[in-house]
This record gives sequence, C-alpha cells and structure tokens, in this order.
Amino acid sequence: MCESYRYVGGYPTEETVRRAYDEADLNRAISAYRFFYPTVSLEATWRGNLSGGVVPNRVYPFSRALRSSSCSPPIPIPRIPG
Repeated sequence: MCESYRYVGGYPTEETVRRAYDEADLNRAISAYRFFYPTVSLEATWRGNLSGGVVPNRVYPFSRALRSSSCSPPIPIPRIPG
C-alpha cells in the first residue's frame, strides 16, 4: 500500500488496477468491521447475560461489584404494571 501507482501512457498498469481494487476492498472491509463492532459486542454481551440467568424484561443483571457475593444470582426487579 505504500508504493505509488504506476501509469504507462497516462493509463494504470494491470498491476495498479488490481492493487487499487484490492485496497478498496480492504478499506471497505475495515469500514464495515468498525461500523458493526458495537452491534456485535452488544449481541455477545446480551447472549452472555442470557446464559448467566437473565430473563428478558424480568431480571436486570447488576455488576458483580454491586452485589454482596460474586456467586449470587441476578437480582429480580419488579415490573411496574401498565
């Protein structure tokens, strides 16, 4: 990527065209990775919480630092009717 592109008679060489497409593909892949990383991270956190016993809309997973015991189960929070 640090090399400059080569042109012969004002036109890019086949190698330059191939490298330009490869670099564009890599740039797009990195952009997509960076865009979706928060979504993938949140999904992994969600699945980890579910496997740890969190019940959607019924139990909120408090941090272990907030609990008195690191072995205690998630703390249920009552739902407000309505």
